[in-house]
Amino acid sequence: MTDLLINEPTPSDTRTGTLFGGLPTVPRGTPFTWPVCRGCAGPMQYLGRISIPADAERPPRFALLFMCNNRPGLCDEWDADEGGNAVLLVPAIHAEPVDAAPAPTAVRRTVYGATISTVSQPNYDLARDEWAKTNSKSARQVIGSFRGEPTWVQSEFTPTCDTCGAPMQFIAQLEEGPDPDDDMNFGGDGCAYVYECRCDSNAGKMHWQCG
Repeated sequence: MTDLLINEPTPSDTRTGTLFGGLPTVPRGTPFTWPVCRGCAGPMQYLGRISIPADAERPPRFALLFMCNNRPGLCDEWDADEGGNAVLLVPAIHAEPVDAAPAPTAVRRTVYGATISTVSQPNYDLARDEWAKTNSKSARQVIGSFRGEPTWVQSEFTPTCDTCGAPMQFIAQLEEGPDPDDDMNFGGDGCAYVYECRCDSNAGKMHWQCG
């Protein structure tokens, strides 16, 4: 089984759902510092948020995704550890948008959501094709998968937590987006992979691969 993320052009749940574009949201009154790129020192671009439901150990939370778009290809933004991207895990309660960083590339020119559709295929690529065929829609409307197992564009790579040293837990695999005019840039034909650690560090990481 694969839980696919399906494009929702007009998001129905802007309070607690998965959203791409727009502004980051954090709990009301929480101090927030916009992430900056380690390579160029400029504000990163906010890509979107992934909604993670509560489990036995943690309340519901958002994974806020950022990636440098100031000089694409020169800040190692594909790497999980070089500081060209960032994943911030924040509680998904009393969420309010923060002000955008004062940079022209800090926010994207789009807002779209994602709903989950479960397909019997265990492989992401096969599940994506099956969903498109069954629903008579473009596979581009599948914008990723949630949990389960990633399908690697290149070779398997799971980052480790900088605090505890353990392999991180997979959250989602993401396509570049439904609209080629405002895609997230994962190398032009790539996928991003998002992770969290279950230790007290509350750490997140992201990397991407392209063909």
